[in-house]
Amino acid sequence: MKLNIFNIKSDERVPVLLLFLQFFSVVGISITGSSARDAFFLNLFDRSYLPLMFVAIAFTMVLVITLYKTFTYERDSINVITITGIIFAITIYFIQLNLHGWFIPLLFIWMEVIVSLSILQFWMLAGEIFDPRQAKRIFSIIGAGGSMAGILAGYSLKPFVQVFGSDKLLFLTIFFILLSTMFANLVRSYRNFSDERKLSKKIAKKVDVQKRSFKFDPYLKSIAILIGLAAFVSKIIDYQFKMTAVETYPIQDDLVSFFGTYYMATGVATLIMQFFITGFILSRLGILAGLLILPISLAFGSTGFFVSPILITVFIAKFSDQVFKFSVNNASQEILWLPVSKEKKKEAKPIIDSAVRATLEGVVGVLIFILVQLNFVPVDRLNLLSIIVVAGALIWVWNSFRLKDGYVSTLMQAIEKRQLDLEDVEFDVTDNHIVTTIDKTLRDKDQMKQLFGIDLLRTMPLEPWKESLNYLFDTGSEIVRREILDLAGKNSDIIGNKSIYNLATSDNHLAPQAIAFVGERGIAELKPHLRNNLNSNNEKLRAASATALLKMDLNMDEPKQVLNKMLTDSSNEEIIAALDCLNRPMGVLSDELLIKFLRHDHSKIRESALTIAKNRGVEKLLEPIIENLAFPKTAMQARQALSEYPQDEVFYGLDLTLKNVETDFFLRLGIIRCLKHFPDEKSARILTSLLNHDKLLLLSETVDSLLGVGRKTELSDKFLNEVSDYLRTISKNAYQLNLFKKVLPDDDNGLLIRDHIDSEIRRTISILLKLGILKTPNTPIETYIQYLSSGDSDLTPFVLEFVDTTFSPDDRKYILPLIDNEIDISTTSGDLFEDLIEGFDDLIMKWVYTDHQWKVAVALNYIVSSKREDLFNQIEWKRIKDSIFVKELIIGIENNKKKVKLDFSDKLIDRNKEKQMYSILEKTILLKSVDLFKNIPGDILTRIAQISEEERPLANTPIFKEGDFGDSMYVIVDGNVKVHKGDQHIVSLGKGTCLGEMALLDQEPRSADVTTEEDSTLLKISQDGFYELMAGNSEIMQQIIKLLSGRIRDTNAKIQELQSNK
Repeated sequence: MKLNIFNIKSDERVPVLLLFLQFFSVVGISITGSSARDAFFLNLFDRSYLPLMFVAIAFTMVLVITLYKTFTYERDSINVITITGIIFAITIYFIQLNLHGWFIPLLFIWMEVIVSLSILQFWMLAGEIFDPRQAKRIFSIIGAGGSMAGILAGYSLKPFVQVFGSDKLLFLTIFFILLSTMFANLVRSYRNFSDERKLSKKIAKKVDVQKRSFKFDPYLKSIAILIGLAAFVSKIIDYQFKMTAVETYPIQDDLVSFFGTYYMATGVATLIMQFFITGFILSRLGILAGLLILPISLAFGSTGFFVSPILITVFIAKFSDQVFKFSVNNASQEILWLPVSKEKKKEAKPIIDSAVRATLEGVVGVLIFILVQLNFVPVDRLNLLSIIVVAGALIWVWNSFRLKDGYVSTLMQAIEKRQLDLEDVEFDVTDNHIVTTIDKTLRDKDQMKQLFGIDLLRTMPLEPWKESLNYLFDTGSEIVRREILDLAGKNSDIIGNKSIYNLATSDNHLAPQAIAFVGERGIAELKPHLRNNLNSNNEKLRAASATALLKMDLNMDEPKQVLNKMLTDSSNEEIIAALDCLNRPMGVLSDELLIKFLRHDHSKIRESALTIAKNRGVEKLLEPIIENLAFPKTAMQARQALSEYPQDEVFYGLDLTLKNVETDFFLRLGIIRCLKHFPDEKSARILTSLLNHDKLLLLSETVDSLLGVGRKTELSDKFLNEVSDYLRTISKNAYQLNLFKKVLPDDDNGLLIRDHIDSEIRRTISILLKLGILKTPNTPIETYIQYLSSGDSDLTPFVLEFVDTTFSPDDRKYILPLIDNEIDISTTSGDLFEDLIEGFDDLIMKWVYTDHQWKVAVALNYIVSSKREDLFNQIEWKRIKDSIFVKELIIGIENNKKKVKLDFSDKLIDRNKEKQMYSILEKTILLKSVDLFKNIPGDILTRIAQISEEERPLANTPIFKEGDFGDSMYVIVDGNVKVHKGDQHIVSLGKGTCLGEMALLDQEPRSADVTTEEDSTLLKISQDGFYELMAGNSEIMQQIIKLLSGRIRDTNAKIQELQSNK
């Protein structure tokens, strides 16, 4: 058998084959053992007891499962299979030697136990080896082993009986038990125990506690209902089938031969299902379709038997039960278990698969016995039981829909590893315990606890904590007093006028803030003091006093003159001080002057002006407020100001600005980020108009904002369908990039192209996943994207299964090939898109002429570095937009004109600029070799390259000394440096390493001396420029965080190692 035709990877072939053979043996146990026990019971015992056998099986299974759970707790599953296999073989042999009287019903019960436990053990073992994505491909193939057993065992039963007799059939069962045990041991080394290896003793104890407190959640209850209904319905059909069969074939050997024919026929059909249909159904139609096939087919089959109660019609019903149960339904049920944690699965699966199943079969036994014995259903009218079958099938269908939703939810929990979500905490101020707890926090000596307590009170009545707040206001630190002023400054019942008076007349830095509340409260006795402050050299005191006087009397001229002078003829500091106090016009600050401040070069002035604009609500302020969205330092204040304006006016202004072709990139970015704070479909529609943008950064921000809106308001189905149309267009770019990567020569010249392709593919996949999840926007898709990016082998299959299960068929058709390594993306891209470019030369020339400056730069750099003169001579330079990268590249070409001849007369290049040893592109490549920067995409990293400065110190030149102020880091491009303390040598660093990187973050003094050991070349990156870049580029910040967290982990590991060695 060629396993590769069934989409089985090379490393999966051996375990698949072994499990295939093991399941062959398990089903062989079932067919031979069940045929023997049925024939013995129906011919050698009183068949009227058959329903009671179902009851006896139920009680026995409950007892056996209880003992089984105790016996298998914390035992290796294969060891359990081995021990139980030996027990099964010995007991069957003993029964074979005593096949008479009550040993016959004992065999009937015990064989059910053996079959149930063998199947349970097998699928739990298979779940240890394969993940959910593998399961969809492989479980149907493994299950085909059972179908093969059905064919061969069924075919062999008749000749076996003819040669040895049916009374020797149990020896064949023993053979299959031992064979199953052998294959289980052979597959031992292929199990995946990564999760167990990660568990420490502490976690193991926690798991043990969880086991003891195990409860069925709604998802497990739905699985239990599914298994129970399946057993209930199946057992009724089984009873109808056996009773009809024994009436037709009263001779034992004939009955066994009939069962053999039946198993052979069902085996052939099941084999076809396993190999050719089950995988297709689960992969293309999803798990819901797999769950629905069996109940629907049973409903139709039982309807046929109800109408025409003969062997052939009940054979069809039983045939459907056997074929679909051991193919698509079995695979679907096992997939349902895969997202369940191993601990919970070990607890619940034996109960559900065996005890629940057996209990429902027992219920069926009691029900049939009562109905038949009381003649509600005469023996010759067993077709009436089909009414119960159809009713059960309908409930089964309903439960399957519930299960599909539960499966998705459980998948999400499995992916998130059951992380705890923080919930909003609400405090009851009538609860004395709550009041006392917060009061203790306020009176704690720790300032951080005091501030935390104050923060808790911001949305609560303050009266219960009046005494503590006054105590802190009198004795607390300046920062604590400032927070209390902000919290209760307007509330004279909490902070009395006397306290405000005392602080306002003091020399404390908080005096201006207290004076602001003097004006709010109208404390007239302070007017003389405030007038004296109008001549103060302290601009904050002067501005606060002037505004306080105006709040008490708007007709005073002197305060207005002071404020007018501060706003028009003063320094930036005085303007800021005046604006911070002017929370209303007061006849001083006109709208026109406010607009001027909203457009000021100084960010602090714009921040203060935005606070004022927020409270004015004047339409003509909207445009300058929107303009502030372009700046990271004022974007938040601008959003807050816009939130106070009518939404329709805001949407109109934002949309108009986006449609203006002259709107710059950063303002567009700011508007996109702003729109997610307006949870309305109107903002979503504005964002949707940007989904055809060719710049991935803008597109990524657009989708993030769209998802943010979707999480706060319900979007209409019509809108969501419109968004889905964009998904195909966006995905096309990712498929084109994959083709480009495939044809890109694997050499160093293509480093930056390859890096940018990988970066754009990652971004595009992120965009597609977020678009695909808009119908269920509260899914933590960002976390799932991180799992995919990290290649986490444990969680990635669950994420893939989640996408496969929850995304619409059209969406997953375009997304899955991009994230599932098991799908051949090259073949898929041709099937999905007919007009993709496949030639390398065409692809790189497309980049040369794009509007994306970085793509142009790396494409031209590749052509020059690879000496592709054929492509170089095709370039139409007038079509290429000027950029710093292109200009540097052209100067480099001219300096090497012997290699490449070109007339650049149509290019205006500044050749008088001092020549740097390294171009920006070369600096970017150098920075990519440093751990701190290696995961930052090239188009982002080039911005760091642009702010870096070349330094070429000679040998023995100090770079910095211990104790120097740290405001920059260095990357060694060439040469060597030594790190030392005085004469004590610590370490030597060479090309590609960095030093002083922590200075970019903490500004602490240098901890050692650094001196060159030979002539060297360094790249210096200053803190100020780096901070500016971090503010607008999350990738840079993320990499810094990873660096720091990695160092913390390393430090913790070293500490633990030292402690363990003690």
